[in-house]
Amino acid sequence: MPDNVDLGLLAVRAVRVGEKHFYLIGGQRLNQDFLATLVLPESMRAVLYRNLEQGFVSSELTDLHGQVNQADLFAPLITEVQRTHRELQKTINSGSDSAAGSETFDAIPLLGREGDLLGVLLVGSSRQDLVQMLNLFAPSRCWWQGA
Repeated sequence: MPDNVDLGLLAVRAVRVGEKHFYLIGGQRLNQDFLATLVLPESMRAVLYRNLEQGFVSSELTDLHGQVNQADLFAPLITEVQRTHRELQKTINSGSDSAAGSETFDAIPLLGREGDLLGVLLVGSSRQDLVQMLNLFAPSRCWWQGA
């Protein structure tokens, strides 16, 4: 953009008009508005990291509501994606002591035409339902153990 940098998914098509080429470009900006269009189950969320500088910059991590709270918890995951340019999965604990407060994130690198890392799309799933289910079927409550 003329006055800032935006991430986007773009399609470009060259159309020949007489002796010249005319380029048609269409696409979708990857920002909060894009995140709002994603239809996710209630226990999931999407987060976008814009990789504009070296290292991890917490202010570049946004979700549907703006800058992500406790963004520094994502630093190891983002740093690893910056290093490898590969999709990764990691569980992030939001600071509570229980596993129910954690989320598992799939980090999907967004690469440019020349393989440079432009951003990371993170899709997170709460582990609260899993923890509740495991607690429900804990060994002390199983019929086969005489509970």
